[in-house]
Amino acid sequence: MGKTQLKLPIGFSAGRSAKQSCVNLVNMYAEATPAGLSPVTLYSCPTPRIFSVIGSGAVRGQINAKGTHCAVIGSSLYTVDSSGTSANRGTIDGALLCDMAYDGVTVTIVSDARAYAYNPVTGVLQELLDTDLINPTSVCTLDQYTIFTRRGTGIIQWSELGDGTNYDGLDFAAAETSPDNAVAVRAAQQELVIFGEDSIEFFRNTGDPTQIFQRASGASPIEVGTVSRDCIAIMDNSFYWLGRDRNSNGLLIYRAEGYQAKRISNHAIETLLESVTDISTVQSYAYAQQGHSYFHMTIPDVATLVYDAATNEWHQRVKGSYPATARLPVADVGLHTFSMNGARPVQKPIVGSDDGNLYELTFDTFAQSGTTDEVSAGASYTYVAGDAKKRKIRAHTTSMTDTLPTAGSTGFESGRQFIVRATGGQITITPSSGTINGAATLVVADGAEYRLVASGTNWLAYLYTHVGVVREVTFAPIYNGNQYLTFTGFDLVCQTGGTVGPGDPEPMAELYWSDDGGETFKGGVAKSLGAIGERELTVRWRQNMGRGRNRVFRVRTAAPVDFTVLDAHVYAGPGAQA
Repeated sequence: MGKTQLKLPIGFSAGRSAKQSCVNLVNMYAEATPAGLSPVTLYSCPTPRIFSVIGSGAVRGQINAKGTHCAVIGSSLYTVDSSGTSANRGTIDGALLCDMAYDGVTVTIVSDARAYAYNPVTGVLQELLDTDLINPTSVCTLDQYTIFTRRGTGIIQWSELGDGTNYDGLDFAAAETSPDNAVAVRAAQQELVIFGEDSIEFFRNTGDPTQIFQRASGASPIEVGTVSRDCIAIMDNSFYWLGRDRNSNGLLIYRAEGYQAKRISNHAIETLLESVTDISTVQSYAYAQQGHSYFHMTIPDVATLVYDAATNEWHQRVKGSYPATARLPVADVGLHTFSMNGARPVQKPIVGSDDGNLYELTFDTFAQSGTTDEVSAGASYTYVAGDAKKRKIRAHTTSMTDTLPTAGSTGFESGRQFIVRATGGQITITPSSGTINGAATLVVADGAEYRLVASGTNWLAYLYTHVGVVREVTFAPIYNGNQYLTFTGFDLVCQTGGTVGPGDPEPMAELYWSDDGGETFKGGVAKSLGAIGERELTVRWRQNMGRGRNRVFRVRTAAPVDFTVLDAHVYAGPGAQA
C-alpha cells in the first residue's frame, strides 16, 4: 500500500454502524478546491467573540431594527449599539425563547402567549393589551401588517395596516386544510407560511379589505408539520425546519422547494434525532458568511449540527472540551438565538448565549473564552471598560501593580468580566473600592491566569486555563479486506494562522486511531503545528502504530490558532516505510 492519500471528509455521517460510517467534522467545514492538493480543503469554523457583555439571564431572542439591535435577555429588553454598549428598555415577562418581528416601525415580541411592542425611535416599550389580540404564540410581518398565530387553534390574526399596536377581532383567517394547530407563522417571497403540527399552508395578501390574507391560489399544502416554532429558519429565501411526515410519522429535516418539502438530513442525523427525549426543544437559526449559508440546529445538551448549503453537507459544532477518544462529542455549542447587526461597519452574525452575553462569529478568534488578546507592558495598569472583551496579557520584567475600577460603576456593571494573565512577574490587583474574593488584593502569579467578574460592588476571581476551540477531523475507515496492514506514518498538510500570547504553549495537533471502526480511539500523539502563519506545513507522525484491518484516523487540535487542513497521507502495508 505504501504512501496513500486519504480522502478528506466533507461532513457528518457517523451512523448506527461505526464500521460503515464514522466520518465527522467538529468545528470545521469543507470547501471545494478542485485545483488544490485535495479536492476539498477543511477550514476552521467561525468562533464566538464577545460583542456585548450583559449577563442578566439567558438570551431569549434578538432582532435588528434598522441598525438598532434588540435582544431579550432574562426578563428585560436591551438595545445594543455598534460598540456593544447596552441599555435596558424594560421588562419582558416569561422564561422561554421569544419570537420577534419588525415591520419598519415597531419591534413586536411574543413571550409566553403575551405580546409587546417596542419603538426604537421613541424608546417606548409597551405590552399589547388589546382584547382582540388573543393568546399570541408566534409573529411575523408582511406588507406592513403584523401577523400572529393563536394558541391552540389553526388561526392567524393580524394588525391594522402600518400599526402593530392595534387589532380588530374580525381580522383573522384559519388554516383549515388540515385540522391541526398552527405552531408558527413566517413570511417570505410575499407569502405567509403557516406551519402546523401536521401540515404547512400558504397565504397571500389579496388586497380584499374584507379578508386581507387568504389561501394562496395554486399552492398545495405540504403534508409535513413542524415539531416546534423555534426549529424553523429562513435561508436563501427558503424555509428549513425539523418536521414529521403526517402520514409516515418520520422525523426528518426539510428544506422547502416551491410547495414541496425536500429532505436534507441524512440517516446518521435522523438516528440521532430519534434518540432525543423531547424533540420540541430543538432550536434553529440560519446565517451566511464567506459564501456559505448555514442552517444551524441545536439539540440542547446533545449536539449542534450545521447544514452547509454550499456543499449540502453537515458538520458538528461544539463548545468546550470533550474526551478525544469518544466516538462522537455529546455537547451543544450553547448559542441559541441569532441576528445580523446592520449598525456595524462590517456585518457579522450576532449570536446569543445562555450566559446572557452576545457574541459575534468571527474567523480571527480561536479561544473558548471568546476574547481577543491584548498585550500591555508596564509596571502598572488601570483596567478600562473596553477590557471586558479581552484577555489582558500583562507582560513586564518585574512585579506589576494594577488597579480595578469599582465594581458596579459604569462599564463595570455586575456580570462584566475579562481575563488577566501575568507574564514576566506577578501582578498585585487592587480594586478602587470593595473587595476581590473577599480580600483587599489579588496576587496573580507569573504564568497564571484569572477570570475577573464584577459581582455587585465587589469582584470575584477564578483561575482560568486558556485553551482554543477544539477542531477535529475523523477520516473514513481504511479497509484491506481480511488482511492486516502495518501503519508506520501519517502526514497532515495544513496551514496555521493567528497568534499566541507571550508564555502560551506551542500550538500542537494530536493523532488518534481506532481499529474497531471508530467506536473507541487510542493514541493521542502530539506534534507541533509549527510557526504561526506558515502557508503550508506538513506535520509528520513517524512511529509504529500497530496493525489493523479497519483503521480510522482522527486529528485534533485545541490550540488557540487558525487551523486549515489541505491534505493527508498514511503509510501502511506489510513492512511499510515512511
